[in-house]
Amino acid sequence: MLSDLINKTNNEDFYSDGNLYPIGIKAQIGGFNTMELELIIEESGIKESDGKYEEWKHTEYWKIIAHKAIKFDKLYAPIYLPYVKLRVLYDHPLLWDYKSDKLECELNGIPDNYNEFVGVLYHTFDEYAGNWILLNNSLFNAHGSSSKARKRIMTIPEPMKQPVLKVCQDFGIDFHVTHVSSGRDKGYAYRPNAKLLMFGNEDVCDFASNLGQPYIIAEDFMAHKK
Repeated sequence: MLSDLINKTNNEDFYSDGNLYPIGIKAQIGGFNTMELELIIEESGIKESDGKYEEWKHTEYWKIIAHKAIKFDKLYAPIYLPYVKLRVLYDHPLLWDYKSDKLECELNGIPDNYNEFVGVLYHTFDEYAGNWILLNNSLFNAHGSSSKARKRIMTIPEPMKQPVLKVCQDFGIDFHVTHVSSGRDKGYAYRPNAKLLMFGNEDVCDFASNLGQPYIIAEDFMAHKK
């Protein structure tokens, strides 16, 4: 049934006539961390019949169940417009924390222009991680006294290693990995089966870029029409 809901919201007619309204969110903490999201799907428009134009409206009630839910965000909104298209993603920056190795790194050296160095890092995080992963959460003390510090600590998912290494090389900064957390060593963050269910709209913003789209991360998703 989830595929039916995804197909429905990605239909061209739905984009022009439909909308999603959340009406309830329920989460249960325990062995399964189950989360339920209830939605009203409303479609309306004008149709022509026998030379006359009439308004029409169709409403459906849906429930999305996230099994072994990990994280969700931006769901508490009265309406999801313009993010009315559902998609399940298996590879996305939001999933790197759960499906990729975690790298603890040292950045040694003082760049000639520290502000430019940080600015290029910000741009790199935006380019490769779509602003889903923030530099402020990855580089310890990115501002202030760090401009004179010879050693900086950074924690990043493995897919960001090469982009960050390139920036460091361009600014004469020595970059090396001091510790790798992999597999079960990551503890709770080891979730190789994690999936991302996102409410998006590529006409507004591609799914890889962060523009406030609602989403749920879980190990499995189900849906049924009430």
